[in-house]
Amino acid sequence: MDATQATEKKQTARPFWSAKQLAERWGCSIQKVRLLMYSGDLKTLSIGRLRRVPDAERARFETQNSATV
Repeated sequence: MDATQATEKKQTARPFWSAKQLAERWGCSIQKVRLLMYSGDLKTLSIGRLRRVPDAERARFETQNSATV
């Protein structure tokens, strides 16, 4: 495994993502990620008062929107 693969694995090795983490990953604003979450375009899981995006949903969204992400 080269350094790029190790970095990618480290970045995606989390089970859930916050809006802030996804905004940093995608290079957009937290508000844009929250808009995607609340509109239903990005499916979330509620953990208490928190909303998190499961890693499988992040991967699905990135694959589906690879031209725009």
